[in-house]
Amino acid sequence: MAQTLPRAAHYNRFLLAVANTIDFFQPMPAFVRFIAAVVAVFFFDGCKTPQPFKAIAKVRMPSGEYVLQHGARPRKYILHLPAGREDEDNLPLVIALHGWPGNGRNLMENSGLNQKSDSAGFIVAYPDGTGAGDPAILNWNTGHCCGHAALKYVDDVGFFRLLATHLVSHHGAARNRVYVAGFSKGGMMAHRLACDAADTFAGIADISGALNFEPCLPRKPVAVFISHGRADRNVAYGNGLPAVIKPLADNEDRPVAFATDFWSRQNECVPGGIRFRGKAEVQNFVCEAGGLLVASIQDEGHTWPGGGENLLGTEKPTRDISVNDLMWEFWSEAHARRETRRAAIAAQP
Repeated sequence: MAQTLPRAAHYNRFLLAVANTIDFFQPMPAFVRFIAAVVAVFFFDGCKTPQPFKAIAKVRMPSGEYVLQHGARPRKYILHLPAGREDEDNLPLVIALHGWPGNGRNLMENSGLNQKSDSAGFIVAYPDGTGAGDPAILNWNTGHCCGHAALKYVDDVGFFRLLATHLVSHHGAARNRVYVAGFSKGGMMAHRLACDAADTFAGIADISGALNFEPCLPRKPVAVFISHGRADRNVAYGNGLPAVIKPLADNEDRPVAFATDFWSRQNECVPGGIRFRGKAEVQNFVCEAGGLLVASIQDEGHTWPGGGENLLGTEKPTRDISVNDLMWEFWSEAHARRETRRAAIAAQP
């Protein structure tokens, strides 16, 4: 329904009209110019019936491809809004990171995250990394070796903070439910975001990646999901936790046991139950804060389990588990526990 402008708004409009009219009486003295402008505005405009003020509905951009300017660098991303819930507020947000080689579109077409988004009701963004020219060989600055993004000191952490803030502001995403899921090099970037931007991201999923960034000093607890194939020859699963942690060489990755041990200590966890799904062993942890879940898959290579076979840099994935189902269930449970704790604290006298 149309609304009329309040009195203060009419007054401001009148003064603006005077200010815009006063220059027409330039040859006159200042005081005379002011009086003449007031009379002119009142005569030609002041007696008109005020036009109704129409409230503008909140309009959101649809699913599609967008560019977000970050500093001097334009950054491209693909946005998917859950079908039938495009205008809904407070939906969770998942930022999905491709590997190296890779790009956002290839990950979107092979991860199955759009379908999970539609069924579970969350927003997905697929940003592109940066590269030297080939649109299929894009990279992230994970804080460790190598590639274009590291050599050019690309501020990917700053970009992801901006992207999350932008999508919360323009699409009503839930500020306290922003997650990152990354494959391979994207998984390494997800760990870095948990280390450097835990105030922005509530949880991460590392799929066939590694925790190579240091020092890792999260400001807040983070819910961490890890999925890795024991037969991965690209980013090796590795053996147990080494007795001495040495600096990484270029193109060397920490074992899964290192990330598991770090996040277990960080989130104050103890091992919980283990469940098996085909070749997958899913280890749960009971944590004081955040959360930790690790899926280790026997005879599995460098994959996005449950995903497509055309994901760049991947092998044929298992169908024993879906990482999309696992990580979403885990993040949802971690969020519910966090909200329960908050409510208990708020209820204390």
